[in-house]
Amino acid sequence: MLGVPSMFTEGLRVRVGALAVMSERNSRTYGKPEFGLNKTLIDGKEIAVIEEVIDGQDHPFGPLLHFTRETDRYDPPTLVVAPVSGHFPTLVRDTVRQLLPHHDPYTINWPNVRDVPLEEGEFGLNTYIDSLIGFIKEIGPDTNVVAVCQAAVPALAAIAYLAQTEPESQPNTLTLMGGPLDTRAAPTTVTEFADRHEIEWFRDTVTTKVPDRYKGAGRLVYPGFMQLASFYGMHLGTHISAQFDLFQHLVEGDHEKAERLIAFYNEYCSVSDLARPFYLQTVDQVFKRQVLANGTMEHRGIRIDPAAITRTDVFTIEAKNDDISAPGQTVAAQAWLT
Repeated sequence: MLGVPSMFTEGLRVRVGALAVMSERNSRTYGKPEFGLNKTLIDGKEIAVIEEVIDGQDHPFGPLLHFTRETDRYDPPTLVVAPVSGHFPTLVRDTVRQLLPHHDPYTINWPNVRDVPLEEGEFGLNTYIDSLIGFIKEIGPDTNVVAVCQAAVPALAAIAYLAQTEPESQPNTLTLMGGPLDTRAAPTTVTEFADRHEIEWFRDTVTTKVPDRYKGAGRLVYPGFMQLASFYGMHLGTHISAQFDLFQHLVEGDHEKAERLIAFYNEYCSVSDLARPFYLQTVDQVFKRQVLANGTMEHRGIRIDPAAITRTDVFTIEAKNDDISAPGQTVAAQAWLT
């Protein structure tokens, strides 16, 4: 009989502890995650990796980040372009990790624009494309570019622009992974939502000013917390089930399963504000008017023509169950290259 109260007390303590963990996680602000890529294996040997920011002061909206491997071996430079779509570029961490043994990887370390002072100017689609052009030229013509999701549109536009203006600066390859290059090819809930609302609705309903407590005070943004709410809303049942699973794993002491879910949601809940000009231009040009797909996209006064790409081999990759850039949206670009 004496064991019953103690068992009850222990069970209650475990549940209260699990509830405390869940409560803290659901009320905290998640900061920008670290890449944490400090080593790799090359030819069976462990090699140190150092993250080096290149020209950081010149690129307040996203410096070039080089994952420098401490080896003399030459491997092809590869620029992995993460999307500017609400999450931080650490979403491509595993892609960079897989490249490290056989490539010399770079990425653009997009910041949270709420931390970029107003005097640095605005960030729009042209700024994004200019950054890509500059970084590709800086790394050199042997560069391989991998553009993930939303990054596919500015990446293809940047390389087409180079092909039309500085053909010798075209990169070696371009891989477009699940990008909304032609959203007409396969409608999704995202494209349907964009179709139902005028661009003024997005401007007036989901954008606001950065509060005074941040370095970018006064900057107009689509805030991260609103994006996170929309991310959750797309698969609400799945996320609710995952939270119940996490609570159960904590109660049962299944630390391995709990840590996997915690690691996923640490990344998933780390969101970044988007600059309003870039956000509205993306909604308008990519999802509403499909300007790259219909041949009316311009950059710095030049109409973008993907068919001008001659030096760069272009690969397209799609995922069967991608509900953001559905199959058909990315491969559509292949028809523009001939």
